[in-house]
Amino acid sequence: MGYSGNDKRKFERFDLQVAGKLTNKRSDQPIKMHTRDISASGTFCCPEQPLEQGTRVTLEIFLSNPHLEKLTGSQSCLRVQGKVIRCEQKGVAIQFSGTEQILPIQSMMDN
Repeated sequence: MGYSGNDKRKFERFDLQVAGKLTNKRSDQPIKMHTRDISASGTFCCPEQPLEQGTRVTLEIFLSNPHLEKLTGSQSCLRVQGKVIRCEQKGVAIQFSGTEQILPIQSMMDN
């Protein structure tokens, strides 16, 4: 995991490729994706289906961390609301809205 520090941003951005899924009001089915990089304010991700700029989404990013697993009893998931702010051929930039939760993956299966 490296810092992508070649531009001026409010928060540090880190190269981090993790799996996840996203949902939006236009699609009933979750869309698989993986992150390319992430910061406290957003992520650039590569979804399996295209998204339009301005689309509001809920991201679920799967975390595999022994310390979190010890606390929650299972792998965890970061759930965050966001908005697509830029679309590129290889993916989309999503700005987080500030409502995030870390949940055990087991409880996510109950929803």
